[in-house]
Amino acid sequence: MEITTNYEVLSAAADDWESLDQILLSVRFEFANEFYDPGKPTLHYWRDRNPAITLAEISGELRKLVESGHMIARHHDGTLTTTLGDVDVVSAWFRTTETGLAKLKEVYPV
Repeated sequence: MEITTNYEVLSAAADDWESLDQILLSVRFEFANEFYDPGKPTLHYWRDRNPAITLAEISGELRKLVESGHMIARHHDGTLTTTLGDVDVVSAWFRTTETGLAKLKEVYPV
């Protein structure tokens, strides 16, 4: 089965509440340590592994996944929502629901 952006987004928030920025990092970039030196353990960088995936695409996936019940969104005041406006996508925190985890198991069997 092909791993699509919605599976990547679900996976990014499968174990914790994540912001749009954190999901973007998880979906689009990968940790790279080609320059790893044991004497300089912080020498690393993020490599762009999916340059075609845009912030707008991830925002759209988040909206669809929240509205379909595969993810839940939480506002800063702690209230949960199942619909998102533009500002909500930027400011909310997201987590994959049990329904979303079941969908993930189609691609990532445990």
